[in-house]
Amino acid sequence: VFGDYHAFQSFSINPIIEGDYVAGLSCFVWDVTEQRQAALKVAKSEARFRALIENNYDAITVRDAGGRLMYASPSIYRILGVSPDEVVEEISQLPVHPENPGLMKELYKELLQNPEVPHPFAARIKHKQGQYVWVEGVMTNMLHNDSVKGIVTNMRDVTERKESERQREKITLDLVERNKNLEQY
Repeated sequence: VFGDYHAFQSFSINPIIEGDYVAGLSCFVWDVTEQRQAALKVAKSEARFRALIENNYDAITVRDAGGRLMYASPSIYRILGVSPDEVVEEISQLPVHPENPGLMKELYKELLQNPEVPHPFAARIKHKQGQYVWVEGVMTNMLHNDSVKGIVTNMRDVTERKESERQREKITLDLVERNKNLEQY
């Protein structure tokens, strides 16, 4: 019921004739209130889900069993500089850094052998502007899930963190070397 109202798909009135007189009326009504309420509930749920996905900081991609990208969330633009449509239509594989050529193939092989098991990863992927960005995330084989039917990746840009870690390691090594030099005196 929508407030105090019902939704009707069809309504018909037919006369019941006895001899030359109308003896009554037969009315047929198809109440579709429940179906409309269910459709409204699904639409609200889909809108909520879409808002959550489209405003998520992490990028989400879905690949088919052959590895072809079927979906990329809007956050992919912030991470790789390409729109979701560009990724799906133009880039079959995200370009991984040349120092890690077999990384994604190995991960994909592992995913296919272990459905529903999340597999964490970290990789450098080429940005549209040419530089490589560090991403880390989780890939899960959901090919057998009828609602998904794909390999789902959740990933985020961790380039700044990786650069900070690299600088910290460099400073630490420099300090260790300086300490060795001080010990000689």
